[in-house]
Amino acid sequence: MNKLNLEIIRLIEKLKTEKIIPMIHGTDLSLFGDQGDELIKFIQSYSVLKKPENIRQVLLWKLNMLENRNRPEIGGVKSKDIFRPLSGIDNAAAELLYNSIFNQKEFLSTLENPIEIVLFRRGRSGRALTNLLKALPNVNTTILLSGTDDSGSWFEGSRLFRTPGIPGLGKALLDLAGDRHVKEFLSIEITNTGENISVSFNNLIHRLKDPGNNHYEIRNNSIRKAFFAALKIDIVKRKLIRSYLDFFRRDCKDALSSLECIPFRSIIIQGAYYYYREKNKNVSWKEIIDELSTNLFSLGEGSKVFFVTEERQHLVALDAMGTLYFSENAITYYHDTFHDDIPFIGMWLINESVDDNFINSLVSHIEGNYSGAQKIIDDMDIAAVPEPFRERTQSTIRRFDIKYLDDIKKYMDRKSSNNAGISKELKLEDEVVGILRRADIIIFSDAYLETNIAGSLLVPDLKDVLKGTSNLKICLLGMDSDDIDEIRAQLKAERNLENIYRYLVYNLNPLKKNDWKELHQFINYTIGVIGDSLDSNIHNFTADTVFTQYIDKAKDSRYGFFLATAQAEIILSLLGITKAGFVVDSQYGLMSQNIQCTLNENEENNQRMKYSGFGLFDLQQVKRSIQNVSSNLYDGCFCFDVDMTMLPKKAEFLTDYPELAYLFTQLLRIHVPVAIISGNSKEEQIPRIIKAIQQEMKNDKFGFENLTFYVDGGATKIKFDNNGDCIEDTERRHNNKIDPESYKTIKNAIDSALKDIKNDINIIIEDKKQQELFKKEAAEKYQDLDLIPFWDVESWEPEWVTPKELQDKKKKKEKIVFPWVEVRGKTEDDNTIASIAIKPTPMVEGDMAFDIRDELQRRIIEKLGKENQFNIRSGGRSTTDITLKGADKTAAVKDFIDSNDLAQRKVYYFGDEFYERDSQLGNDEVIARDPNLSFVQTFAVNSDNIDGAHDKTIWIGRSPQAVLEFLEKVVPE
Repeated sequence: MNKLNLEIIRLIEKLKTEKIIPMIHGTDLSLFGDQGDELIKFIQSYSVLKKPENIRQVLLWKLNMLENRNRPEIGGVKSKDIFRPLSGIDNAAAELLYNSIFNQKEFLSTLENPIEIVLFRRGRSGRALTNLLKALPNVNTTILLSGTDDSGSWFEGSRLFRTPGIPGLGKALLDLAGDRHVKEFLSIEITNTGENISVSFNNLIHRLKDPGNNHYEIRNNSIRKAFFAALKIDIVKRKLIRSYLDFFRRDCKDALSSLECIPFRSIIIQGAYYYYREKNKNVSWKEIIDELSTNLFSLGEGSKVFFVTEERQHLVALDAMGTLYFSENAITYYHDTFHDDIPFIGMWLINESVDDNFINSLVSHIEGNYSGAQKIIDDMDIAAVPEPFRERTQSTIRRFDIKYLDDIKKYMDRKSSNNAGISKELKLEDEVVGILRRADIIIFSDAYLETNIAGSLLVPDLKDVLKGTSNLKICLLGMDSDDIDEIRAQLKAERNLENIYRYLVYNLNPLKKNDWKELHQFINYTIGVIGDSLDSNIHNFTADTVFTQYIDKAKDSRYGFFLATAQAEIILSLLGITKAGFVVDSQYGLMSQNIQCTLNENEENNQRMKYSGFGLFDLQQVKRSIQNVSSNLYDGCFCFDVDMTMLPKKAEFLTDYPELAYLFTQLLRIHVPVAIISGNSKEEQIPRIIKAIQQEMKNDKFGFENLTFYVDGGATKIKFDNNGDCIEDTERRHNNKIDPESYKTIKNAIDSALKDIKNDINIIIEDKKQQELFKKEAAEKYQDLDLIPFWDVESWEPEWVTPKELQDKKKKKEKIVFPWVEVRGKTEDDNTIASIAIKPTPMVEGDMAFDIRDELQRRIIEKLGKENQFNIRSGGRSTTDITLKGADKTAAVKDFIDSNDLAQRKVYYFGDEFYERDSQLGNDEVIARDPNLSFVQTFAVNSDNIDGAHDKTIWIGRSPQAVLEFLEKVVPE
């Protein structure tokens, strides 16, 4: 068993001791014991986490956030009881991530609002998933139907009554129904047992009014069964059922003899249609469905069913071989059975009866335009279509020579409601538009794409509505039962995904080849099933656009296999991951949401690559770097920036992250020289870093001799003896400090520039909303201070404080006007300082983006004159740092190398600000570009990108988590 698998097992054990039980697919993961390979395979099969390092990280975050852990005091200060995630995401996001994957009961119970799920489906596809979603707490399910269903039992009904879509509506209502007696009655299908169906049907209506009257004998077995089932139903509902049946009999008396194979749910819905139309001829299908949902089916709160359009439509399709299908029945029983590898090149919604007259008119039109044109039916193997569907299929299918295809398409365009997507005649229901926009998740259930959701996809407005929503869109790849031909199912799933793209993007244009560039606007994830392996090659063509989740069939009877359960769990996980600010990618695993980066010049030149929300990139260049560093570890030395490189912003102590603290101090133990270089003050960083290291190395203090600490932007140097104590004399040898006269000069310039900024604030930040946003950004950064913006104070002098004075203000929660000026590294004996920081003046992003620091720094330089002795630069996202020229990170790195005689060593520098933007270099970029440090290998862990970074810099990943995982691979235990 490898180290990573073992660590995952131990994390699960530790969580269990804290009464936290990670669950996947209803299984307690601790049941696997030390069977690491089985454990990982099971998690990969039934959860969205495919990379073991992602599994480890989510479990580790949960362990780190547990409250009331026994933790030592560090430097006499007790740290908080809650650890923060190393990658810098907040606790709420990490908790959400864990719960949505490993504790979905908690995930659902803590949501502020119910999850709104919209499911595009028609018949049996999605039934098990619907039943499962309906049972989940805090989940509302809406089913959207195309209303084109004219297959199976409703082939004749859709033509006789001109109401296609009834069977799909019946199945959807039945799946969401809360009344089990109504469900039992409506599920019964009328069968011919040699008795007169129409007589038994009439007698059923009489008996429902007077159950004890045996004069009305019901001889048909299926109808008699329905009668006894109806007697279990509430009397009010039973009267309603009788009324619906009576109206069906009255308006469909000529069709009563052909009711064979029709379920009672379809008869009841058709009867309800006539019943409510009698009361109000303008009643809509939405109103009819609402009445049925409430008064008969008893749908639970939050469960709804809608047709996507008010008008009922018939579906007609044309494939590339010239076969024209005039019913869903023909598509289901001919194309999907025998020709599913032949793509459709046209599909239309028809708002009129598609009967023999309609078909003959089209044929006559073709024959009239082309002399000698003939229907070609003989070579179509209709005999292979099973009874009772053979005759129906033959009557609604025609084949033409492919030279007539353009003419057929033009004819059908004129006849269709959707008119190839350009007509305004067919509209989405207004309420459906609102439902789609408010939904958290939209699911396409497409076991039979053309007969399940194609009728919805063809509605012209749908594409724009879907494109304009930011919700999660998931496509189920057509596997709704365990008994499937896996190879065929996977091939069909691939074609279905392609066809959804063609419907939504290209309107089935056969000349367009899918490039998948727009697919992410309509589908974010696909979910399918595989049998024996996770290594399926299906959907490789979408690897950069859509994540494909494969659910593996478990072979171990201990864990069972329930496809719908697995689908539902994965759907909920995907929502939780999205809410936490992440996406899942088939290739790269768990990643930050919607972010891509451009790689530097290297073998992957000009490629676009999504990057991980935490951890290392999985690139050959990174792997080679790890190998090189590992091979040269004892001949190398390391330099680390602090914030967002070693620690997340606002992280209190290095020891809050035990694994990172161990690896970092392990370098010191094995006598590898290490430098820490921070732009912050000694007062701030000594407790965070040095005191934490002293605690971690209390039994190995000899390692401190290998550590050099630079603070104040590199202006102050601190060395240590083999007891872990600071050596103050060494600090003075490196100092490049601001003397009293220079201090007076820079103070006057800063004060004057800040006052000018205050006077001109309404010019610099014109919009009041921008000013409020600026205040909000500052308040979020310093939540423990009561901040007042300087423009709200009439008589104002910039406040100059030391780090200690600022900490005292925080403890007392005093009001403070910002920005203030922080004086760092001040010494009483020679009255010098190391650096100055003006903060907070936060950079604001988004539509109202601005960075006031640019204007502030310009004015300071203007006051000093261009040939001044100061280095003035932006630090982080809200600070302006000022030191003497020559006192910066490059000077610190050079001093580290020279004073420790490391010129012959390999030098590795890790930082998070490698870039050039608006002619400004990031504070780590100066090291990469210094010609005297060309031998230093720079590694970037930037949180966004490295635009303009020096070519030699290797972007290894994002956040301190990338540093942790890098060190894990190079530092020996």
